[in-house]
Amino acid sequence: MAPVMPHQDSRARAAEAFRLRGKRRTWKQIADALGYKTTTGARQAVERYLAANPPAKADDMRRIYDESLRLVAEKMWDLYEDAVTRGDVQDAAVAARELRALQTESVKLWGLYAPTQHTVAAQVTVDQTPTAILARAEADLLAAFEARQQTAIEGEVVQ
Repeated sequence: MAPVMPHQDSRARAAEAFRLRGKRRTWKQIADALGYKTTTGARQAVERYLAANPPAKADDMRRIYDESLRLVAEKMWDLYEDAVTRGDVQDAAVAARELRALQTESVKLWGLYAPTQHTVAAQVTVDQTPTAILARAEADLLAAFEARQQTAIEGEVVQ
């Protein structure tokens, strides 16, 4: 079957189909919006698009994002220092919070924010069954109820 449109337009349409799928559109909605004859055609276009555009390697993306964070932090340090020089405590605090957020993002990016596992050496032993615990609680409640009933209040009603 001969192509319906130029190759470049077909690629752009597949990229748009991928974008719409990323916005959680159904295959039917994508096919209708972009003029695919069937939902299978829209799905296959996205599959071909993904095969032709594999994702970047995680380490490469990490380095790119880290450099981006570094450049923003560099400018933020200038703003922080300027605010401190001017004596503007509020602007300095805002810049300091942003610097901290940038550092946190960088630390997370490189996996340094991962929780550490701790082992507890203490051993816990349970020597009662749930039935025994409930029986004990029931006995305590009944004893408290009886103690409360034995308390008498003397008084006189005055009208």
